[in-house]
Amino acid sequence: ANPGTEIDVSIVISEKDCVSDDWLGLFKSYQHQALKAITQRQIAKLHYTRIMSNGERFKKYSCRFYAPKHAGRYCFRYFHFNDYYSILDSNEIMVTVVEASATYA
Repeated sequence: ANPGTEIDVSIVISEKDCVSDDWLGLFKSYQHQALKAITQRQIAKLHYTRIMSNGERFKKYSCRFYAPKHAGRYCFRYFHFNDYYSILDSNEIMVTVVEASATYA
């Protein structure tokens, strides 16, 4: 992803495992969860739709993040109860910064 690129994030969780204080955060991949060094946090903008599958109800959460300005490896983490210990981590995303180049004639 390029810096500033919109990234749509979706996650499906069993409805019985969801609470109103759940949230998603964007972190540098190597950061330990207890550091609380959040690149971006989404809680108020965390929207959901209900899904039924085999009689069980799920919530599909979705929100939008923007790729950070600094190059590196990042991941999304899902948290319960406004806590800082994630219960689910995404695959890594790589943010790259491409230097502009000029061609002279």
